[in-house]
Amino acid sequence: MTNLRQVDVRLSFLDVVSLVVGAIIGADIYVVAGIGALLVGPALLVDWVLAGVVASLIVLCFAQCAAIEPAAGGPYAYVETTLGAIPALIVGVALYLAEWSALAVFPVAVVGYLAGALDLGAAGTAAFKVAFVAFLTATNLLGVRAAGTVDDLLTAAKLIPLAVLIGAVAVVAAQHPAVIVAHLLPLAPLGWGGFAAAFVLVFWAYAGFEVASLPAAAISHPRTTLPRAIILGMGIAIVFYLFTNLAVFVAVPWTQIGRSTAPLALAMATALSVLGMPAELGFGLMTAGAVISISGVGEATTLGSAELAATLAEDGILPGILAHRSRRFGTPDIALLVQGGTTLVASLLFSLGGLINVAVFFLVLVYAATAVATWVLTRRHPECRLHVPAMGVVPIVAALASLIVGTGIPLADVGLGVALLVAAALFTLLDQQW
Repeated sequence: MTNLRQVDVRLSFLDVVSLVVGAIIGADIYVVAGIGALLVGPALLVDWVLAGVVASLIVLCFAQCAAIEPAAGGPYAYVETTLGAIPALIVGVALYLAEWSALAVFPVAVVGYLAGALDLGAAGTAAFKVAFVAFLTATNLLGVRAAGTVDDLLTAAKLIPLAVLIGAVAVVAAQHPAVIVAHLLPLAPLGWGGFAAAFVLVFWAYAGFEVASLPAAAISHPRTTLPRAIILGMGIAIVFYLFTNLAVFVAVPWTQIGRSTAPLALAMATALSVLGMPAELGFGLMTAGAVISISGVGEATTLGSAELAATLAEDGILPGILAHRSRRFGTPDIALLVQGGTTLVASLLFSLGGLINVAVFFLVLVYAATAVATWVLTRRHPECRLHVPAMGVVPIVAALASLIVGTGIPLADVGLGVALLVAAALFTLLDQQW
């Protein structure tokens, strides 16, 4: 494949770790607890553990591929190297559509949180979405270094409210240990019928780490930096996810969590009230955390997906104009502008749930294909195999697990995803003929 030209600035190890954490921890942590509690109650914590295991297997595949083939384009590059041009085309387009769908989710999600605190109205809602998308696009237009710095700051800022919530609930639990048993048992008061549906939601929350492998041309020493940063970033995300959700279910009965549109804010307000502090402080802190968190994951995804679009354009899969780069900053400026405009339109037209389901459909394809590519690469380059127990069977398990996750996606959304892939393939064929 065509490599991206070298840019003058580089993302450091810390930048890439922040990119991974920033891409994973976003809107999901603030909403999944409420939706999941209605499906399985406190048993949602089991979903978080199992989804973390599945995501970790997939992360190991990405880390292994990055150690062998640290090329810009991520899964697209891995699949092209191992399975050929046609599978790579499908994976490249599927990955871009997944990231594009996610980008459209973020302005919808952030406005949803602000609606609880501000009376935006229809015009205000649309204006805020425009401003949000413009902010993400502008920071990435200013260069990889600027985007990396913004992402570092947003990632650090988004973890602070979660850490405060975990700490506050830990103090409450230490003072009132009886609430732990009272709020966590019975573990599955609604039975296990909704476990699979809840698992899909939780798995979506873990998605996003793949964007770190996309701007590889802008990463310092990608062959060593990428694997270590991906694994560390995923580990940080898993720890915060597990402890945050445990804190929520310990602080508040699951029935109240299920009725709340802001479960983390409710948990924080409850914990602070027990500790003799204003509940309003808890609501305000977690609302700010939600806005910062969504902005952070949007920043990370914007950077990675624009680089992917430029790579696909250089290979003739997307229109060549998307490969254009700013002479001053070295960023794919046309791709960023087109991406910002189209995701803004999608955020104004489509529902949050529909966008998420379609994104998961595309990600399942990408993850399964990357796992297969990992299996091939480790046999071609056994000397580069990561020193991880049972790494030889990890790709096989990861591929099967990815496909099993896909069985929980509604058929209507699967059909929409297939239609988008077919449309993209036809567009590519027509573009190549012209």
